[in-house]
Amino acid sequence: MKHFMFFLVSLLSLEASHPTSYNMCISCHGKDGKNTAFGYSDVIAGWPVEKTEQVLHRYRNGGYRGNMRDFMVCITAPLTQKDLQEIAHALSLK
Repeated sequence: MKHFMFFLVSLLSLEASHPTSYNMCISCHGKDGKNTAFGYSDVIAGWPVEKTEQVLHRYRNGGYRGNMRDFMVCITAPLTQKDLQEIAHALSLK
């Protein structure tokens, strides 16, 4: 029973620290946001919420001119405003 409770608490803490919308970021930026995606991006962990939201909006709207622009347009296109806010908030806490 103790192991089961530990497992449940672990799952709840993982969900609280990483919103579902952030899962699509993990494969490139890492679980903690400290990877440079394919060696092109900056480390995004610890960015202010406003900066992250602005960059994600610009990617989603096709206005950002980074190396991974086309890829990021596809990734951010289906995200809602709430998703962008959750991702920005999660990254700011790293």
